[in-house]
Amino acid sequence: MIHSVELTTISAYHLRAFGPISSSSRITPLFFFECHAPCVDASDRIFSCVRTVNAAGHPAFSQSFGDIPEGACSSILPGAAMYFTQHMQSLRREYPLGAQDPDPFVQHLYQIASKFNRPYNVVMTRNAGDPSGVEYHNRAATLWAFVLPDASEPGKYRLQTFDEDGFTGHSSYSSLIDAVEALIKNGYVCEDRGALDRMSTTARWAAGTEILDLLRRLNGKEISFQEYGPMARSVKEKHGLIPA
Repeated sequence: MIHSVELTTISAYHLRAFGPISSSSRITPLFFFECHAPCVDASDRIFSCVRTVNAAGHPAFSQSFGDIPEGACSSILPGAAMYFTQHMQSLRREYPLGAQDPDPFVQHLYQIASKFNRPYNVVMTRNAGDPSGVEYHNRAATLWAFVLPDASEPGKYRLQTFDEDGFTGHSSYSSLIDAVEALIKNGYVCEDRGALDRMSTTARWAAGTEILDLLRRLNGKEISFQEYGPMARSVKEKHGLIPA
């Protein structure tokens, strides 16, 4: 399943904080990597491998944690995360990683922070630190979202959401990091490049866009609720979504 991987040397403390691994593993250096499934969130199992090397440079032993289906691997990332959420950054400042075993409570804090740091690191790493324009699917619902610079508020970033019927809303954030963290925390963790292009050419999207405009007119009191119903039905009929 794994053909090649760039291994990163990090401390046993670091491994336990993100693993964790057994405190009895004292041979150094230790190597660690994670193999993530295409959709990575708090419920996913992470396949992790720790390998120690003896003084002669030969593998001493290897150990795996968790499991992942054959063929589900989509990316290989160094275990030492390249990108950290603001929560994880704060935690690392308050309880910096070092050579000593972490306190159990600190371990617990790192495990909580890792819940969102894992998918955040995947999203940022796969896109060289800027996932703007890349669509992500929320597998708990038929919803997608992507981050992009906010044209209406220069310097800010927008989290734009949509479904099969069109755009559903957006929210603005002061930075790219804030927007990406919101993307992750709202469950948009399954990369689905090209989703917007696929959906925006369908009859369902066209009808949804027209109906959205009817709702705008209804809310603006340009049309009545009694008028809205037949007009929305007419739009669906025109696009072949319901029988005429």
